[in-house]
Amino acid sequence: MHSTEAIGVGLVGAGVIARSHMLAVKRLRDCRIVAICDKDEQKAAAAAREWRIDRYYTEFSKMLDDVNLTIAAILTPPQYHAELALESLRRTVNAIIEKPFTSSVEDAERVLSASRDSKAKITVVYHWLFSRAVKHALKLLEEGELGEILGVDLAMLHRKDDSMASDPTHWCHNLAGGRFGEMLPHPIYLLQSFLGEDLRLESAPLADKRGTYSWLPHDELRLSLRGVKGYGYVYVSFNAPRPRILANVYGSKKILRIDILNQTIMEFGASRLGKKNLALDGLGMSSRLALSTVANALRFAGREMGAYSIENIYRDFVRCVRHNAQPRVTPQIAYNTVRIVDQICSYL
Repeated sequence: MHSTEAIGVGLVGAGVIARSHMLAVKRLRDCRIVAICDKDEQKAAAAAREWRIDRYYTEFSKMLDDVNLTIAAILTPPQYHAELALESLRRTVNAIIEKPFTSSVEDAERVLSASRDSKAKITVVYHWLFSRAVKHALKLLEEGELGEILGVDLAMLHRKDDSMASDPTHWCHNLAGGRFGEMLPHPIYLLQSFLGEDLRLESAPLADKRGTYSWLPHDELRLSLRGVKGYGYVYVSFNAPRPRILANVYGSKKILRIDILNQTIMEFGASRLGKKNLALDGLGMSSRLALSTVANALRFAGREMGAYSIENIYRDFVRCVRHNAQPRVTPQIAYNTVRIVDQICSYL
């Protein structure tokens, strides 16, 4: 593809997440949203008017017939992802797919197989991998700054009024594992990045119910997984007082504490116990946290943090399309995520 040729993007799905994709694409000089598609014609037409998109459709195949797309952004509920992705691959149209990649291992296998026979590229929106804090942490890992990975702890905390969990009609409750099936790709792909793609469950998940929603069989979950590089532990709650996504990465040379929602990262090098060292650590933590918070406030002023990560995904994917390179999240990585999540959800 010529390096100056404009990238035509078509949005497939006009739901809530489409707004973040629209904002991300609008910020890229070499990309333009040329069409939007949704089964609900009123939603498609309303989105086209609001976002000044020239064309809207109710059928994906018709959009592909009429419009010269370079990238299709598949933003529908996951039960439709596989067929839409397969259609994109058949038409040699590159695709960015919202997570979950697919709603079943079988569908993921079909898309993975088809991707090997197509010149089109596919990636999945694992957006925390493209956030500033996680990118910095992975850079430290790649450069050997962390040493040997000893373990990773992740806490994914949600309030009781979480928009998906609290809505009994939301499509997530039709997935295997329900709300967990929708959100578990996040901690799994983060663990894959630090511990290796081929994660394994060490034991059956520990699930509990603390809330009162009758449509949620469980609202607490604890997982223990093992990767090539070490162990990972995940805690998920839908009963927390505030949303948080927290990660502790334990290396033999350095420990990282990452607040993924606030995009702050604390680094702790080698040290010994002692009053002086503890006092210095406390002062260092306070100053680094203050600087990081101010920097993030300036960096994200006027833009949605989720859209910022998605913007980075589009930048990376456009580069891969232009230069025929592999995206950061390949279909194989996405397939492995689906396989692990499916195994976890089989217990729930």
